[in-house]
Amino acid sequence: MTINRIVFCLIIVLSLFAIYCSTLIGMIWDDAWHHFGGAVRLDYLKSFGQFNKFKGGVLQFYPGLYDTFSFVIGNFLAKIFSGYVIEIKHLINLTFSFLALIGLFLVAKKIFNKEVAYLAILMCLVNPFFFGHMSMNPKDNIISFFYGFRLGYKGFLFFNNHPNNIISNYLSNIK
Repeated sequence: MTINRIVFCLIIVLSLFAIYCSTLIGMIWDDAWHHFGGAVRLDYLKSFGQFNKFKGGVLQFYPGLYDTFSFVIGNFLAKIFSGYVIEIKHLINLTFSFLALIGLFLVAKKIFNKEVAYLAILMCLVNPFFFGHMSMNPKDNIISFFYGFRLGYKGFLFFNNHPNNIISNYLSNIK
C-alpha cells in the first residue's frame, strides 16, 4: 500500500468520524442565538428592509449572512427531518468545512502535487482546533471556505496568465 492510499484512507475515516461527532455533540451555547439571528435577518430580507426589529441589541452590528443562509437551509431540511434542527445546522457547518478542505486540496495540488495536497488535508483533520470546530463553529469555517476558494481562484488566474488577473487584483485592493 502506498503512502497516498494510507493518507486517503485516514482522511476518509476522519471524515466519517467528523460526521458522527457532528450528530452527537448537541446544542452549543450560541446555537440558539445564531438560529434566532438567521430568522430575524430572513424576516428583514423578506420585508425588503421594512422590518425594524434590529433596533437595539447586537444583531444590528453582527454580519449574519451565513446565519440567514444556514437558517433557510436548516428550516427546509427540518421540514423533512423534523426534530433534528441542531444536527442539521452542525451538518451544514461540517459541509462548509469539507468544502474548505477541498479548496485547500486544490490549492496545494496546484502549487505542489497530489501527495502534498493529501498531507495538507490530513494535517488539517488531525489538528484539534480545526477538527473540533468543523461542525460547531458557524463563523471560522465560512471564512476558511471562502479564503481557500479565493486563494484557489487567484492562483488559477496567476498560473494561467488570465487577462482578468489585472482586473481581479485591482478589485480586490479597493478599500
